[in-house]
Amino acid sequence: MLNKKMRELLAAIEAKRKEARTFQDADDSEKAAAALDEIDELQKQYEVEKRLFDAEQAAFDEKDFTPETHKDKKDGFETIVKILHGKSLNETEKALVTGGASGENNLMPEDVDLTIRELRKSYNSAKDLVTVIPTDTMSGGFNFEKGTPSGLTNLTDGDDIDTTGGPEFERKSFAVKLYSKLIPVSKVLGKAEKAGLLTYINKWFVKNAIITENQKIFAALKDGITPITYLTFDQLKTAAQTGLDTSVWYDGVIATNQSGYNHLSLLKSEDGKYLMQPLITEPTKKGIDINGTIVPVKVYDNKFLPNVGGKAPIFFGSTKAGCYMIELGSTEFNSDDSYLFGKNQKALMILEGFDVIGADKDAYNYGLLDIKTYDVTFTVKIGTTAQADIVIECNGLTGTTDVDGKAVLKLTNGVFNYTAKGATIKDFAGKANVAGANVPVAVAATAAE
Repeated sequence: MLNKKMRELLAAIEAKRKEARTFQDADDSEKAAAALDEIDELQKQYEVEKRLFDAEQAAFDEKDFTPETHKDKKDGFETIVKILHGKSLNETEKALVTGGASGENNLMPEDVDLTIRELRKSYNSAKDLVTVIPTDTMSGGFNFEKGTPSGLTNLTDGDDIDTTGGPEFERKSFAVKLYSKLIPVSKVLGKAEKAGLLTYINKWFVKNAIITENQKIFAALKDGITPITYLTFDQLKTAAQTGLDTSVWYDGVIATNQSGYNHLSLLKSEDGKYLMQPLITEPTKKGIDINGTIVPVKVYDNKFLPNVGGKAPIFFGSTKAGCYMIELGSTEFNSDDSYLFGKNQKALMILEGFDVIGADKDAYNYGLLDIKTYDVTFTVKIGTTAQADIVIECNGLTGTTDVDGKAVLKLTNGVFNYTAKGATIKDFAGKANVAGANVPVAVAATAAE
């Protein structure tokens, strides 16, 4: 949560960052450095304001919390334990569980539902990529605008007003499907069961739910799109900056798997700096400059989002506008005392329902990032004489030439600066262009003086 002052400071930091980039691009390093110093000062103000805001919120929460309310507050996990042990619930506990203690299809108490949501955040859930819409119906639909507005037309007084180019809509339907998992619960659990049950839900329900949800979300994001293969970072960035409307970057993201993230994180500019930059609001996370905005890069496990033909899948743009997850209001549980009788366990069945549908497919793109490495063979010669023991440095990699004057480095697609240095030659600098194949690079050196 941000207050007005924090939002103003973040806006000022972003404006100063763009100003510093403008100065640097104009070769005015002095003004760029001054702008960066101002960013540092604004960042300090933001951190102080954030700490003060958090302290004020904590003070408010403490003031609103009294020992009496804590004493009377009922815990949803304790309520579930009583149900599992066949104990009766008092009126306060019954209010937590719709359907009562002895009936089927009991709804998850609110605090347990909230705990599950928090647990999800500690795993690699793709729900952050999409718009989640709660529902209490099993089917329905949404209307989405089609096409692009063409603007107003010139009107001459007395002529008919243009009626073409009106809004068009497309109906997208959803049908909630149910997904469940059985969790064995020991009958000999003591009063400290709260932690134990939390562990069960953590390990069984949350992990299994995320696996299923991620599969459906990524399938929906890919549905109907023929992916383009991007050989170089320049191709990818051009597609992001010119192939999508600038408005999608208001909440835009770049999402890929571990292989794709590793590839992007190792890319460097000509001056040797990494292309991925820390986010202003979350310095521990990285982003890429798209149309002047640092867009966050989200990474998902290869097991959830596997490579396709040796290439890394990548989504960029507003995936929240492009995909909706319709989620049935509340997680449910049922318990059975006889199913696992021979194991001295109760069976706890956790159930949730959802559907994932495509929405505005023009708001994002899906492609494949070529992450393959190719052999780049540097051959250093003075005239026709091969030079051994020459050190080649390129994109953070180093190699030393052999008696034939050759050194091989493995590089991805792109244009890379390299240097060649050694006792027998003058320092040499050049570029290696890798475009989907192994590349020979001839280094025409001159003798050292």
